Amino acid sequence: MDIKISILDIVIFLGILQAITAIVIGVVSKKNIVARLFCLLLFFFLLIIFKIQLHTLNLWEKIPYFRYFPLAIDLVLQPTFYLYFLSVSGINFSFKKKQLLHYLPALLFMLHALIVYFSVLGVNDLAQKASIAEKFYYNAVKEIEDYLSVISFFVYFYLCYKTLNVQAKEKGEATKDELKRKWLKTIVGLFFILSVLLAFCVVLETVFKLGEHTFLHWGIFYTYLSGFLYYISITSIRLPEIVILPISPIAKKVDKDKVVLIAGKIKEIIEQEKLYQNADLSIQELAKKMNVSTSTLSYVINTHYKSTYRDFINEYRINAVKEMLLNSSKQNLSILGIALEMGFSSEASFYRVFKSKVGVSPKEFREQQSLKKNAG
Repeated sequence: MDIKISILDIVIFLGILQAITAIVIGVVSKKNIVARLFCLLLFFFLLIIFKIQLHTLNLWEKIPYFRYFPLAIDLVLQPTFYLYFLSVSGINFSFKKKQLLHYLPALLFMLHALIVYFSVLGVNDLAQKASIAEKFYYNAVKEIEDYLSVISFFVYFYLCYKTLNVQAKEKGEATKDELKRKWLKTIVGLFFILSVLLAFCVVLETVFKLGEHTFLHWGIFYTYLSGFLYYISITSIRLPEIVILPISPIAKKVDKDKVVLIAGKIKEIIEQEKLYQNADLSIQELAKKMNVSTSTLSYVINTHYKSTYRDFINEYRINAVKEMLLNSSKQNLSILGIALEMGFSSEASFYRVFKSKVGVSPKEFREQQSLKKNAG
């Protein structure tokens, strides 16, 4: 049996290897719905890539059992990508039985593929296999599946894009959530490019019959698909907290009176206990201290104080630093020492936040206030 391995096969193999590594190392240890859907997404990627390997390695031609092997899975990747996207996007996602309807088209095509496969399984002659397959309209059904696959890619891209627009209206409350949103934007953009490439290949294949002369267009598509798979796999290993953990859920609207009440309690507890001095104070920790949900606390800060959690806490820190800089008894303290004491975790973040809030550097602020005091 003559099996030739090309550069494309090597690229695809690397993508497969990386995906398997991601499933084993970076995903299966997590037990949440995001991790399970991500694992399923990688699995479907692997199946689609295996499907093309049947052709590039000539297994489709050389091994009778692989001829018409039932891999009608062109319509499973799109809904799985969308469900994974929803699970990580922070919209209180939970998988329900009705969401299995997303996979109904793929199931119907798979049933047809199984019928064809078992009908030709005992036949070794390829021409006879093709004749039997055509009795079940194999090529016509495959062409319909190709077109529906393209349509499905764009439909699910649009649904993801709509969700992204909702997310854009919600400001991130933590660095990890901001990184997760960037991750979502990146993979949705890559998903759109994949959709365009598939549409391009299907048109070349079905309208211009390019597949009868060259495999180049599909080679480009599957190289990109392998790159996409490699990227999301390696990201899941390097940054599992970004890829397989959900964004903090978006809160439902809170009653106005309750917003005012919680807002007052936030101000009171932060000022009395000087919680902002804790560099590791998270929105989850503050919410627990106040006995409210993280999403409710986020909603109150966003709507009542017109701020994000991070900016809200930093505002207290900056005001405390300014008071210290103006305190004549604290002049012997270094600016960095004051910043760290007031809850900033690093010099770089302190100087960046101070200048964005005050308009000048801490040193310039201290000098300006000293000149004003001497002039007065």
